[in-house]
Amino acid sequence: LGGLYLWKSFLSQDETKSVLFEKQPNIIPQHGSFTLQLETDSVYTISTLNTAQKGSYPSPPACTSFPVPYKDTFDSYKPESEAKYFADQTGTFAIYKPSSSSADLVMRQVVTRSPITWCSEAQSPISFIGSSSWTDFTISIEVLIETTGYAVVGGRASAGGCGNNYNSGYFFTLGVDGAWNVTAGPSKVLAKGNAQVKAGQWYTMVLSLQQETVTGKLGQAQVFSVKDASYKQGFAAIGSSWNYVQFNNLFIN
Repeated sequence: LGGLYLWKSFLSQDETKSVLFEKQPNIIPQHGSFTLQLETDSVYTISTLNTAQKGSYPSPPACTSFPVPYKDTFDSYKPESEAKYFADQTGTFAIYKPSSSSADLVMRQVVTRSPITWCSEAQSPISFIGSSSWTDFTISIEVLIETTGYAVVGGRASAGGCGNNYNSGYFFTLGVDGAWNVTAGPSKVLAKGNAQVKAGQWYTMVLSLQQETVTGKLGQAQVFSVKDASYKQGFAAIGSSWNYVQFNNLFIN
């Protein structure tokens, strides 16, 4: 071995002074060892190959609107992967095969206890999809609560990441005991009631937002229609308690 090849990147807070993957003089080991002086804010690449080079990538695709109407049966993915366009804020929503005898796949919330977090996150799992600029739309999805807990479908949600406690948007929540409610934000209850619900069975939840009218359906039955002007725009969302909850056949229009 005649020597080692060395490249250096200097990562400055002033981007104009940064240097990326710059070739340095070769390192010639002495008796199987060498000394390298490392500078601050720098990354070094050492290799026995001289073919290394600065990486390249194609230009990103042009910005475009979210494709609506949008539907997803979740059958085109591999188990344990993530569905397109969803952005989990808290919890984990992963593709799941309910049984070996079925070819159908679903999306499942798989985190069953609140983790230790490094900031104030949502009180329970939630995932966003769509655009923060959406105003009037309908989201429909089938839900199955495996044993206990609740499922959530939401709209005009905009507070993600740290500080996200279902703080903005409208949220239609259905419990395994049949109790349901719709809230504006985390605590303003707009309507509530009870329905016939059992664990381990599928139910279709629908939330429609049209100007100041918030409407919800459970299956084909409308369970509420209320007026509220608290939130004007935001993402569609699905959520759950810290339990196993399955989702299938998403449709947004």
